[in-house]
Amino acid sequence: MAGTDYARLNLRWNPFGAMTRSDKQALTVPRLDLSPFVEKLRQPGYAVQFLRAGAPGKTTHLFFIRDHFPEAPCLCLDQHTHFPMIPKAPVIFLDQLQEMPLHHRLMLFRRRASFALVSHRNHRWEFRLTGLDYDLVSLPAYSAVQMKEAIDRRLAWACLDPRQPLPTINLDTIVNLLERHGSDVAVLNYLYDHVEALAQQSCKITGVRT
Repeated sequence: MAGTDYARLNLRWNPFGAMTRSDKQALTVPRLDLSPFVEKLRQPGYAVQFLRAGAPGKTTHLFFIRDHFPEAPCLCLDQHTHFPMIPKAPVIFLDQLQEMPLHHRLMLFRRRASFALVSHRNHRWEFRLTGLDYDLVSLPAYSAVQMKEAIDRRLAWACLDPRQPLPTINLDTIVNLLERHGSDVAVLNYLYDHVEALAQQSCKITGVRT
């Protein structure tokens, strides 16, 4: 935005704006413990599916799990004009599974493999039909403590001079923001607008006030 000066806030840019996938992967605070799913994926015949259309973080959490299986194939099906061939592997990662035709999904699930999946549809009956053990995972909302860690990570990422103080937001303020705005995504959107406004002010700040 023209006229903004993030340096006044000791920031290089607005930390609450859009991020690349690699930055998001590095900065996102996991919403739940993924280790049980990692261990189950080490044996064939298992699927974990992240659910809820529109819920944030499904693909990011898929990649958190894939960090434990760096050799495993990972495909986002909506990125392909033509339906891709799914490589044979002990563990397979698929995003946007709903784009795969049903008969292909059933053939895939009959392989001797395990699967980590993101889809806008619930594929429970397909897992049952093909004999897969499975977990359906709806990512929970951030707690205030998790939200503070997520905010602090973003501020540190955008820091201009680590020797100088950064804007800070205390836990009580985060609790109030979550109550007022209703979701962590809405809070981040609010903070983006708030930082944009503060970056245009001539005064130097040492904290974020609401």
